[in-house]
Amino acid sequence: MPAARPNALAIALLGLLAPGAVAQVPAAPPGVPDATAPHRGPPSAEVPALSEVEFIPLPWRVQVEPSLWFTAPGGYIQLPGGPGRVRVDEFNLDSPHASPYVEAHVRRGDWRLAFSAMTYSAENRSSTQAAAGSIGGIPFAAGDRIRASLDFTSFHMEMAYRMPFSGRFLGNPEPDLLTIWETTAGVRFHLLDVDLELPGGHAGGREFVGAPYVGVRLSMEVIRSFTIDGTVNIALYSNGNDVTFSGSDIVIGMSYRPVKNFGVQVGYRQIAADLSSGTGLGELRWEEGAFAGVFAGVMIRF
Repeated sequence: MPAARPNALAIALLGLLAPGAVAQVPAAPPGVPDATAPHRGPPSAEVPALSEVEFIPLPWRVQVEPSLWFTAPGGYIQLPGGPGRVRVDEFNLDSPHASPYVEAHVRRGDWRLAFSAMTYSAENRSSTQAAAGSIGGIPFAAGDRIRASLDFTSFHMEMAYRMPFSGRFLGNPEPDLLTIWETTAGVRFHLLDVDLELPGGHAGGREFVGAPYVGVRLSMEVIRSFTIDGTVNIALYSNGNDVTFSGSDIVIGMSYRPVKNFGVQVGYRQIAADLSSGTGLGELRWEEGAFAGVFAGVMIRF
C-alpha cells in the first residue's frame, strides 16, 4: 500500500489545528450590513465573546480507550547484508487486519498524562515475485516464492497541558461548546522485526528505537456527549552515529457517550516513519514507512 511521507501531511494538519489561523473576511459594501459586526439583538440571543469563556474542571480523572485498529504497513525495506530495497507489499505484508490498540489518560487540573500502545503481526505471508531482485544480499528471481513475517510494536508516553483559551463558550439559544486545546510532548518507542525466507537463504533485521516528539491536540464537544478530536505530533531522533529516526503520528476521531462514564469511538490513525540503523552492508532501513487505517473501540471513564 502506498505510504505517506512522514512530515508533509503532519505539518499540513498542524497548520489546520493552529488556533491563530483565521480566515480574512472582505469588508461589506456601503449600505450593506456587515456580517462580521457584533450582534445587537436581545441579550438572550447575543453571540458569546471571547471574554465569556467559562473555564471548567473536566468531569473525569482517568479514561481508558481499548480499540481495534484495522491497519497494515507500507514503505520500503532494506535489510542488513546488501543494498537492495523492496516494497513491503511485494512480500504480501500489506493486507490490513485488526490489531490491538489502547490509550489511557490521567488528568489533574490542566495537566494530562497519557499512554498508548499498539502491536501488529503478519506471520508466514507467502508471495510469488513478479521480477528479479535482491534483499539482504540474497538475490531472487521472477517466480520465486518468498515467505515473510513482519512484527511492529509502538508505545507512546506523553504529557499534555491545557491551553488558557480552552473552556466552555456560553450562549443562548445556542448550546454550550466545550473546546480543549492542548500542547503535547513525549517519547515514542518503536520495535520493528522483519524476517524473510528466500530460496537462497534467510534475511532479516530487528531494531528498537525511541524518539522524543511534540504536538498539539484539539477536542471539541460540539453536541452534548458527542466529541470530535484531532492530534498531530512530530518526532525526530539521531544518536549522532548510526541511528536516525523521523516520523509523525496523526489521529482523528469521533466519540459518543450515551451514559456519563461510557462511550464508543471511531477514527483514523496514521503512523509515518523513516528509520535508518547501522552502516554499510549492515544497515537496516525503513523508508517512507507507515501504518494507517481506521479504528473502533470504547471509552471508559472513572
